[in-house]
Amino acid sequence: MGEGTSGKAMQYRAPVWSSDLLNDPTITLSERTRDLVTREGYRAVLSVPILIKGNPYGVIAVYWWEQYSPAFSEVRLLSALAGQAAVALENAQLYEAATRRGKRLETLAELTQTLTATLRVEEVLDRVVGSAVELFGSSVSRLWLVDESGETLSLRAHAGSVAKDLGVTRFRVGEGLVGRIVADRAPLVVPDLREDPRAVNRERHQTEGVISYAGAPMLLGDRALGALGIALREPHEFSEEEVSLLQ
Repeated sequence: MGEGTSGKAMQYRAPVWSSDLLNDPTITLSERTRDLVTREGYRAVLSVPILIKGNPYGVIAVYWWEQYSPAFSEVRLLSALAGQAAVALENAQLYEAATRRGKRLETLAELTQTLTATLRVEEVLDRVVGSAVELFGSSVSRLWLVDESGETLSLRAHAGSVAKDLGVTRFRVGEGLVGRIVADRAPLVVPDLREDPRAVNRERHQTEGVISYAGAPMLLGDRALGALGIALREPHEFSEEEVSLLQ
């Protein structure tokens, strides 16, 4: 961000050009980028940001092999193309989101139907964690139930794991992430498990390669029966819709 004409176009959300990139004092280039430009051999460049609802999504850039100052009509033409690209990209994003939402609702509906098909507790729990992994992709899902004492909760089902070692499988209510979820009777979102001091199973998180986490309490009236958690193997910002879906 801010480097070269494309980085400046992203930063200032406006077209940026240079008639002689390598000798332009107003354009900052790293040594790596400067070497790349030298190898490619181009001299002039025009970069126009792709803006979606005012936010920079990317850049369209055109290059000339000789020194060149783009005309206003050329800047306007490339800006129009960037505008069309923004519309196309936004439509694609909306379609992808709608498709993903439809798939999740379909999976949730199927889960609701299958849960009533058995009275075996362990089978029900396995279906829940399996569906969670299906809903959220490359992830690990774990389901915890409060023990009879009401003071601890134990791991009862999991899906998506690659590690044989399950790590800590029992927590006090209020301890760790799941213990906090049960104690507060509220969802919990952790953007990065590697940096959250409340996470207890750190070695297991590292083995599984999980980063972002979301968990929700299992409530029956005012009573907390346990918690369901999902941990993703890539950085992810859980939306309100996704947290609601988990609940």
